Amino acid sequence: MDFRLARLTHWAEQTLGGPVSVIPVSGDASFRRYFRVSRDGHPALIAMDAPPDKEDCRPFIAIATHWARAGIAVPALIAQDLEQGFLLLEDFGDTLYLGYLAKADEAATRACYSAAIASLHQIQACNEPPDFSLPPYDEAMLWREMELFRHWLTAQSLGLSLSDAEG
Repeated sequence: MDFRLARLTHWAEQTLGGPVSVIPVSGDASFRRYFRVSRDGHPALIAMDAPPDKEDCRPFIAIATHWARAGIAVPALIAQDLEQGFLLLEDFGDTLYLGYLAKADEAATRACYSAAIASLHQIQACNEPPDFSLPPYDEAMLWREMELFRHWLTAQSLGLSLSDAEG
């Protein structure tokens, strides 16, 4: 039995005031998991499960709040339980740029790329949040990030083991 999922479901039901449907959505290269939570007659939300012994939600919340104040489109934070490592976020839906662009005409394609580039410029122009500081992106951080490839893609997703020479 998935005890964290059961706890997340219970928390979402308590938070939203009734029974919910919880469906897995794609994850990322971390211990975090994401679920689409829906309740009859209400818009769907995204539930983030970030085990507190492995993940810290505070940087995510600090940056998302800061970027939202700067006008950058980020999912709104609906509810949080940092002790359990649970967040409820606005659901931006399943439409991805790649799928949209494959069917879009030239004007729509240009508009999408312009909007994406404008968002990147907004992000680059943001200072760090006043109440939170990211660690420096130095050589050690770069190597830790590169190790994610070996751990999450090759080992976890593909079940492969790379030698030191290959990695």
